[in-house]
Amino acid sequence: MSNFRRSKFQDFLAKKGLTQTTLAKELNINGAQISLFAKPYHNWNKVMLKKMCVFLKCTPNDIIEYEDWLPPATKKKS
Repeated sequence: MSNFRRSKFQDFLAKKGLTQTTLAKELNINGAQISLFAKPYHNWNKVMLKKMCVFLKCTPNDIIEYEDWLPPATKKKS
């Protein structure tokens, strides 16, 4: 069994019935950029974040967890 955990961003897209590919097409950006946002430790770009939130009608809190911003060494042990 894999220990892969979906990001809050991926869960949000799934609830909206969207794929990363669809979002990239709607925002007219490269799909690779959207894939980076799905990674938990990606450095989020403010402009791209705003663009996504406007399109998705959400706030950054809806798609980002604070813990996702922390590098692996500083995360709390569960």
